[in-house]
Amino acid sequence: MAQAGAERALLILLRGQEPRIEAEATTSGDTVTLHLLDEAVTERVLPKSVLHYVLRTREIVILDDAVAQSPFGVDSYIDQHRARSILCLPLLNQAKLVGVLYLENNLTPRVFAPARISVLKLLASQAAIALENAHLYRDVAEREKQQAATSRCCASSRTRRFSRCSTR
Repeated sequence: MAQAGAERALLILLRGQEPRIEAEATTSGDTVTLHLLDEAVTERVLPKSVLHYVLRTREIVILDDAVAQSPFGVDSYIDQHRARSILCLPLLNQAKLVGVLYLENNLTPRVFAPARISVLKLLASQAAIALENAHLYRDVAEREKQQAATSRCCASSRTRRFSRCSTR
């Protein structure tokens, strides 16, 4: 995050079609603070116009000076927080949108240089793969748990039937 030049980063994942903020990281000097969240996207936490553009087009948005650039400069978040540099990257895995990485710096314009963006694109691609794999593993574990419960239920049912038959 610090290498990218961001003061704040949000990880936004899709639950169904609804974007949810899953994590927020902030920097203060050399310290990075990470908070795991589960909250709705609102205009008080990020510029929704930027997020919705990335969700709709699946394209990266780079705002070198968000306050001065149209059409996003009229977003209430940008106006209230005086956001300067914004980078919003889609997290794509095999053309499937998994989520969005939102980075911001409120102190300096033009923070997200092309070299940094190339590295961030690569990291975003790897993050999307890892997130999708985690989702798949979670689904498999849930199915295995359901299968085990069904097997126990069936075994219990067979044992009861056998007991009833043998007592006659």
